[in-house]
Amino acid sequence: MSDFGDGKWLVGRKRHRCDACMGPIPAGESHYNYRGMYGGDWQNWRMHKECFDDYDRERDEEFMMGSFEMPARIAEMARAERKAAEGGGEMSPYQRIMRASKRGTGLHLNADEVWEMSQDDAVKSLAANDDVDDQAKAEGAVR
Repeated sequence: MSDFGDGKWLVGRKRHRCDACMGPIPAGESHYNYRGMYGGDWQNWRMHKECFDDYDRERDEEFMMGSFEMPARIAEMARAERKAAEGGGEMSPYQRIMRASKRGTGLHLNADEVWEMSQDDAVKSLAANDDVDDQAKAEGAVR
């Protein structure tokens, strides 16, 4: 089976996803689109210019979807979109967790938010109470 394909630069009429970094490609932005067969599998993937430049420099390595680092401008855009979707980002992590649980959806917390929650007295006191309960249960089982 032979490999074949064609890649070209396109300007998207709608939003797409970069298959290299999994970040959004906004509508109206130029991006690289490859269609063809490689290794016996049909391929159809898109990349930001920055991701394509990285790919082009290291073309001898196997392309793994999602293995590229997201360009800073795209990461900032994705962060802003996530904040807007979560109600402006003015809520505390606890409020965001409660809102997501009411909706039945998942939630992404960054490392700083997780750290902030782990340092919170409420979490510490709940953990301490849980330890006391566990110790009482263990002592009750020994008697």
